[in-house]
Amino acid sequence: MTKARISTMDDGVYAAGGVVGLRIRKRNGTIRYLMRWTRHGVRHDYYLPRDISLTEARKLGAECRYQLDRGEDPRVEHKRREVEAIEKLHKLDAQKSVYLKTFRNVAVEWFEYQRSINAWANNEKGERTAYLRLRKHVYPLIGNRVIQELGVEDAVKVLTPVWKSKNSADKIYQLLRRVFEFAIIKKYYVGVNPIDKRGSLGVLLQPLTLQRTAGENMAALPYERVPDLMCALLNNGTNSALAVAFSILTASRFRAVRLSEWSECELDGEIPLWRIPPEHDKNKGRGIRHIPLSPQALVILQKMKPRKHDKSSFIFPSVRGLALCDSVPSTLFRSMSADQVLAGQDPWVDPLMLDSDGNPKVATQHGTARASFKSWAKSDRLGNFGKYSEELIEACLLHSIRKRYNGAYDRSTFDLARYQLFCSWGEYCFSRLGE
Repeated sequence: MTKARISTMDDGVYAAGGVVGLRIRKRNGTIRYLMRWTRHGVRHDYYLPRDISLTEARKLGAECRYQLDRGEDPRVEHKRREVEAIEKLHKLDAQKSVYLKTFRNVAVEWFEYQRSINAWANNEKGERTAYLRLRKHVYPLIGNRVIQELGVEDAVKVLTPVWKSKNSADKIYQLLRRVFEFAIIKKYYVGVNPIDKRGSLGVLLQPLTLQRTAGENMAALPYERVPDLMCALLNNGTNSALAVAFSILTASRFRAVRLSEWSECELDGEIPLWRIPPEHDKNKGRGIRHIPLSPQALVILQKMKPRKHDKSSFIFPSVRGLALCDSVPSTLFRSMSADQVLAGQDPWVDPLMLDSDGNPKVATQHGTARASFKSWAKSDRLGNFGKYSEELIEACLLHSIRKRYNGAYDRSTFDLARYQLFCSWGEYCFSRLGE
């Protein structure tokens, strides 16, 4: 394989030659190199850094091949180097400490404290993501300022560039607030926390808040294609694929699924239940926190029992026994969608949602597990419209009751009705198996 030949190839994945397992992925004219290998019947992909030459890719590929031949996982080594790099950056930041604590100094201490209490034990990327957000959006503006001298106007300066993007802004806001709370506890900052939307900060940000665009729905696979997707997930058979399949069968958020443990399941009762701890649920107040498990959901659990990890109680553990990353579903959907295209079949996309180039967006776990379920439950074409009440469907999605008095007094959980609905949904999802 040569650079000239690569430039003439169509989109797809090709063997690069020179190193066993080295592949070239070409998509929309963009070249990425990856190492691909199979272990215990499971295919693994490890993408090499972007914008490298074929020669550099072969050199890195040879290093990966050497690690694989020794029974090591190149991704683990990459993660170790990443952690070392972050720790090195933390140390460099700490060395810049002055007599009075700067925001950066306090943030470094906060990271160390979070690490000491295993705050990111169930989120492998949590620390790195938080650090990069501060490094990109906060440190350039107030990182070297003494934290005691910072106020509401400085917070506005940091948040203004990102405030119209609700998702990023809210995460940066929460990070700032937690660092300042830590500073107050440590007496590095004396006074009221300036990062508070209920006070002056909210008043100054209000004009930008009004300009925010409405949140966009998550891309969802049309419910008519969910049975085909279920076949593909079961054929894939990895822990990640089975976790996504389980989330679809239970119409659940992926956070609850990836953090689920065997102790949360009560499988011996008349109606098998999965009880979701409050800390794993989006809604923290009162509300239903258990899901009836259909026979199809129990099939997924049955497949996972032989895969129990010695050092983990997670139902769907990662290779190292940790909780799956929250990015697993999006990576899986993109990979499976690309496989569909290579096989000459329709990708797993939402035809009603288009990206900036006018192409259908790849479906998401959240949209498919929840929006597709609700669309199926209300489908007039399938005869479901009016068959299931809106209240029952919302209860299946564990949505909080927002009516002022009903939310306070209604304690019904519709276990039998929800179980019957999930059984019908499970039968539909599994309807193409064996064809």
